[in-house]
Amino acid sequence: FLNDVVVDNDGAAYLTDNLHSAIFVVDPEGRASVLAAGAQVGNPNGILADESGVSWVTFFGHEVRRLKRSGKIVTEASLDTIDVSGLQLAPGVPLPPGALLLDGYGRFDGSLLVSSWVTGKVYLVGRSGTDIETLVEVKGAVNSPPPEGPADLNVDQRRNRLLLPLFNANQLLIIPFKD
Repeated sequence: FLNDVVVDNDGAAYLTDNLHSAIFVVDPEGRASVLAAGAQVGNPNGILADESGVSWVTFFGHEVRRLKRSGKIVTEASLDTIDVSGLQLAPGVPLPPGALLLDGYGRFDGSLLVSSWVTGKVYLVGRSGTDIETLVEVKGAVNSPPPEGPADLNVDQRRNRLLLPLFNANQLLIIPFKD
């Protein structure tokens, strides 16, 4: 269940598989391999690659995780959870406890941006990983299923704005950042 992709400065592509809890890497010559897999990966969705390695958000969790150069997976940030006991991923399939269905993941001005289908929010996560605030809020699953689905996101650096597709609403929100 390949979901998100990012290319690093060296030309390697990283892909997330949130159903099978794996991250794959395809080198510039086209050779694919498993970078990380298993429960410790946490069903990755949105992914970033930078000079310090690869980081991602957990779809069935509420965390930002990073694969350190040593091979160890660490939690960089943990978002507050809400009670999801009444929510279903599909008919008859309840959400796991703590699942925020994190999807979009990006960087802006040294901070991380993370979107959640469950809360309908885009969070701004500061450098410490503990300074977390709501940047944008749209209708989420808690308000009325199906959620509008703030999905993958991107930052238009030139125009200083957030581009946020709403999956189920078939819309694109363009939100200027405050100066």
